[in-house]
Amino acid sequence: EIDPDVLLHSYGIDSYYDVASIRETLENHPVGGELSAVRNDRVYPSGTPVQGPIMNLFQTEMTAKQLYPDRFGAWPAYDGGAYPVIPEGERLFDRERVAGIVTGD
Repeated sequence: EIDPDVLLHSYGIDSYYDVASIRETLENHPVGGELSAVRNDRVYPSGTPVQGPIMNLFQTEMTAKQLYPDRFGAWPAYDGGAYPVIPEGERLFDRERVAGIVTGD
């Protein structure tokens, strides 16, 4: 028997999928509705499995905030659209430093 505490939906931050619809489908499914992750509202959007190292930084930040909000700050409510703005004091990596590495500065 498998009963995950958390479900991360791949491609969840892509506009192709409606995360709210995915949650509703799981809640209304006879087996999906019994999962701890679904019952405890711990179904989160996730990134794409075919992303590069820079996207992995954002994905790691997103997942850390979703799973451990007390430690890393809460992930903003998200149901599609652009990547949400994370306040500078809550960012888990230095965006300017990464930009400098990418541009060779």
